Amino acid sequence: MKQVDFDGKFTYSDIVYVSYINESDIILYPSPAVNETNLDINLEMASKIKIQLFDATAKLIYTVADKVFDEGGHTITIHLNDLASGVYNLVLNINGEQMNKK
Repeated sequence: MKQVDFDGKFTYSDIVYVSYINESDIILYPSPAVNETNLDINLEMASKIKIQLFDATAKLIYTVADKVFDEGGHTITIHLNDLASGVYNLVLNINGEQMNKK
C-alpha cells in the first residue's frame, strides 16, 4: 500500500500475504467415527496450525497438533479410542483464522 502525504511525500507499507482458507480445503472423515477420524488439509502456503478437540461442554480434551505445516496436502489422524460416544468439536486455528468441525 502506498501512503501519500499532503506535501507529496510517500511511503510504502510492508508487504503482507493474506490467505483465505476455504472450508472445502478442510475435510473431516469419517463422521461419525468410532476409533479414529482423519482431517485432510490442503495449504497454499506454509501455515501455523493449532488443532484442538473439545467435548460438548467446551472442555478441552487434547491438542491434536500445534506446529507449522508445509504447503500442500496433509492428512492428520485423530485417535478417538479413549473417548466416550458423543459429539465433539474440532477447533482449527490456521494463521489466526479459526474454524470448527463437528
